[in-house]
Amino acid sequence: MPRMLKYQEIEGWLRQELSGGRFAPGDRFHSENDAARRFGVTAVTARKAFAPLEQAGYIDRKRGSGTFVLRLPDRPEQIRLFRRCLFGIMIAEAPLDNRLKTGQMLIELHRAVEAAGYLALLTGDDPAPLLEAGVDAVIVFQVPAAATLKQFRDAQIPVAGLHTDRAPYPVLKPDFDGAAGQMVRLFHRRGFRRLLVTGAGADAERVDGEFRAPLDRAAAAAGIECSRLIAPFDSLTGELTEQFRSAERPDVIFALNSWCLDQLFTALRRARLHIPGDVSLLVHGSNSLAIPSEPPCSIIDFDPAAAAAETVGALIRQLRHFPEPPPHRPIPYRITDRGSIARR
Repeated sequence: MPRMLKYQEIEGWLRQELSGGRFAPGDRFHSENDAARRFGVTAVTARKAFAPLEQAGYIDRKRGSGTFVLRLPDRPEQIRLFRRCLFGIMIAEAPLDNRLKTGQMLIELHRAVEAAGYLALLTGDDPAPLLEAGVDAVIVFQVPAAATLKQFRDAQIPVAGLHTDRAPYPVLKPDFDGAAGQMVRLFHRRGFRRLLVTGAGADAERVDGEFRAPLDRAAAAAGIECSRLIAPFDSLTGELTEQFRSAERPDVIFALNSWCLDQLFTALRRARLHIPGDVSLLVHGSNSLAIPSEPPCSIIDFDPAAAAAETVGALIRQLRHFPEPPPHRPIPYRITDRGSIARR
């Protein structure tokens, strides 16, 4: 079981004291010096244990007078029997085309949390249940509100994200370099010589920005010609059709997102090309509800089990090396071949 930090042990004891019936509102409570002597720590460490209780409104520390009980927990804090081995997971309502992927990630996160000796507590946008339970760390699927992040910072609860948005906390990134290498090695083994990277909208531009440099390097080293066609949704079909009818049409396509597949398939039909007989296809992302089974679409995306394990591991490292944890490891990708990648 992960090592519990000293201030966490003190905080757990203080919460049990509040729940044990010894104190009533208005009573003088344990002082920081009392706790420091009892646990053999410095006053700074003891003060760190008192802070979450004061922020939650249980106690009031008055300079020169002492610490007093303001209110008691609504219910006994039996969660302390688990010795603060709690991870919180915050998740807002997922878009329809992303719910299956979100569900897969939640399953893997629960497995990874349990494998690390913790319990998982799932909640929505409201941080109150996590703060009340005294979670050790929090995993977020979207960037929380600034006020929520401040509450976690004030309670010294580490946060890590499973998304690509900019955020004032560690965001675990997929291994784009490794993914580019995987793709190019596969394309090279299958005998491909012309790769087209395509997509539509701002999301495709963002994904291309992550993949562009490593993919170009890997393709050049393997002797594969790499071109790009990223356009607005309303013009992508026409531009792809023209590309497919040219003498330099690609023999493999890397679709940056699943949202462009309707336009891509329409262009292929207009050019009378078939998957995988005439052209092979690899799609980035695993929004399975948005990716049809016909024609077949092979997928490259980060490995959910590896992502969950690294997320939990990163938070444990933050707990053990607070406030300067080691850097996170990138999350590996995997390719799922569903029959759309032929051999030339």
